[in-house]
Amino acid sequence: MKYVLPFHFEFEPMIRLAVISFNGDEEFEGYEPQLFDDPVNGKGIRLLRYRKNGKVDIYYEAGIIPDKYFSIGTGIADSKMTHFDKNLFEITESGLQVQLIFTDAQGRKNELKVEEKSACKHPVPLLAPVGGNIEKPKKLFFVYMNDFDFAYRKTTQIHCSLDGRLLEPATLPLLISGHRAYLTRYCSRLTIAALNPDGANPLCFDAVPGKTTMQNETQIHCNAEGLVDQIQIGKDTNSAVLNFPGGFPNLLDLPENQRIMGYFDIYISSDKITGGQYRLEKITDQVHVELNQLEEWQPAGYPIGYRLLFIFVNIFRNWPANYSWEGTVELKEIPLMDGKWQHILKDKVK
Repeated sequence: MKYVLPFHFEFEPMIRLAVISFNGDEEFEGYEPQLFDDPVNGKGIRLLRYRKNGKVDIYYEAGIIPDKYFSIGTGIADSKMTHFDKNLFEITESGLQVQLIFTDAQGRKNELKVEEKSACKHPVPLLAPVGGNIEKPKKLFFVYMNDFDFAYRKTTQIHCSLDGRLLEPATLPLLISGHRAYLTRYCSRLTIAALNPDGANPLCFDAVPGKTTMQNETQIHCNAEGLVDQIQIGKDTNSAVLNFPGGFPNLLDLPENQRIMGYFDIYISSDKITGGQYRLEKITDQVHVELNQLEEWQPAGYPIGYRLLFIFVNIFRNWPANYSWEGTVELKEIPLMDGKWQHILKDKVK
C-alpha cells in the first residue's frame, strides 16, 4: 500500500559546539564555534559571530560545506572561508578548551581563548533556543544538547579580543550547581533534528497496516486501521520522533473537500519537546496542510539555577510556540511538497 505524508524529518549532525557571550561590546554579542565531521557539513570548524544588530557572520574552514538553507537571527552578514591560525576546540572532563585565531572580512584579528580546569562538572540535557529570533525560518530545527554545561568562573580563564580590543566575557547572575558561571556554555553530545526544511519532498513509502516500515533511515509505524502512529529517526538518546496520538491519515486516502484535524507530539532523545495541531484538506489532487498551535517546551526536573534561568529568560521555553507551517502536497505520480515556516517574534532574550 502506497503512502504519502507531508513530512520530511532529518538529522543535522554536529560533533560539538560552544557559545562565548560578551558584555557591553559595541559591535558583537558573542562567538559560537561548531565542529563537524560528516558527509553533510564536511570536516572542520564553523564559527558564528553574533552582531548587536541581530545579523550573524559565518567563518568556516576549507573542509566545511556551506549550507544554502542556513538561517539564523535577522540574517547572514559576512560569510567567508577562512584559515584558523589556531584551531583548538575540545571539551574534556575538565570543561571547555578553545583557542581560535582568524582574520575576519574586515582584515581584523579575532582571538578566542578559553581554558577551563574544573574538577567536577554537572551537565544537563537542554533545548537550545536557537530558533527563537530567526525572522525568516527555512526549517523548524531542534538543537537538543544532552550534556549542556556552563564554564565556571573560579576555574576558567577567558581571553577574547578583536584587533586588540578586549571583549569582556558575560557572566550569569545565578549560581549553576553551586558555582558562579560565565555565560559561556558548551555541549559535546548533540541531537539536532530538522522538520520540513525548504525544498524538501514529502515522505513516500509502501507499508502494510499494523506493521513497521523502514524508508531509508526513517522508521514508520502504521496501526491496524492504516493510520500512521509514529515517524522516527535514530534511536535512544540520538533519536527524534513525530508521534500522532490519534493517527495520521495517508494523504492518498483523504476524502475531498473535508477538513481533517488531529494532533502531533515531537520527542528528541526520548524527551517531549513540543506538540501541536495539524489540519488537512484535499481538493482534487492537491492537499493543503497546516501545522500550528505548537506548544511551549516544558522543562522538568532541573536544578534551581536552571529553573530560575528558564523563568527569567523565557525564550528557552516559548520559542517553539511561535512557529507554524503552511504548505501543499501535489499528489502526482511523483508527489511534490511546497511550504513555508512562519515565525512571529513575540519574545527576545532579555
